[in-house]
Amino acid sequence: MSLKPSRPWWSWPGAALVLAVVLAPMTAVLVFALCQSWPAGAMPQGFTLEFLVSVIRDERLRLAWGHTLAFGGLATGLALLVGTLATLGAELSSRRSASWMGLLMQAPYAVPPVVMGLAALQWLAKPWAVAVPVEAVYLGLLTALQLPLVHRSLSALLAQLQARDLLEAAATLGVPPVRALRQVVLPLLAPALARAAGLCLLAATTEFAIANLLLGGRVELLQPLANSLRGASGHEAAALMVFSFGTVGLLAYLSGKGVSWWHKR
Repeated sequence: MSLKPSRPWWSWPGAALVLAVVLAPMTAVLVFALCQSWPAGAMPQGFTLEFLVSVIRDERLRLAWGHTLAFGGLATGLALLVGTLATLGAELSSRRSASWMGLLMQAPYAVPPVVMGLAALQWLAKPWAVAVPVEAVYLGLLTALQLPLVHRSLSALLAQLQARDLLEAAATLGVPPVRALRQVVLPLLAPALARAAGLCLLAATTEFAIANLLLGGRVELLQPLANSLRGASGHEAAALMVFSFGTVGLLAYLSGKGVSWWHKR
C-alpha cells in the first residue's frame, strides 16, 4: 500500500493567488482590446471585435509582424544552435567549465538593453563599421539576449539526466560518444529545446529598446509600432498585443505537438 504525500492546506490558495497575479495584466489587455470604450468607471462599456479585425486587416501591421517574426525566428534558431552547442560542450566536459558557462550565459542580463543599443550605435558610428548592416547587429544582440533562456532550459535537464556519466557508460560499452549523443541525449533534450524555442520566440518578439534604437525608421517592427499606436488608440495597441501573444502561443503549441509526434514515431 502506497502512501501519497499530503499537501499543505495553503498550496491551492497560494497557486490560485500566483495564477491570478500573473493573468491579471493579460486579462486586462484582452478586455481593453475587446471593449468599445472604458470610461472612468471600473467596468468597460460594450464589447466589439472591431479592433482585432482592424489589426488583422491592416497591411502595415501585418508587414511589421512579419518583420518581427522573421527577426525573432532567426534569433531563436541561432540561439538554439549556439546555446545548445555551448551548453553541451560545457556540461559534458567538467563541472568547473559548466559553472563558468553558467556565469557567462548570465552576462546579457547584466547589461540593460538600452545600454546595449546605445553601445551598438556608438560602434556603428565608427568608420570601419560602415559595411556592417544594422540588421545584422540587431540580430546578433537579439540572439545574445536569448542565450540564457536556452542555457537554463538545458543545463538543469542535463544535470538531472547525468549526461556526462551516461556518455562514459556508453563509451565503456563501445558506443562512440557522438552516436550516444545523437541517439540518446539529444532526443531526451527535445522537449526542453521546444520549451526554450517558445520562450526565445516570445522574448524576441516583445523586445522593444534595442529595436527602437537600431531599427527605428529603417525596418518597422511590432513593439515600436505598438508604442506609436498607444497615443492614437490604446484599443488598437491592446488588440495588436493580443494578436502577437496569440500567434506566438499558437506557434509554441504547434512546436510542442511536433515534438510529441516525433517522440511517438
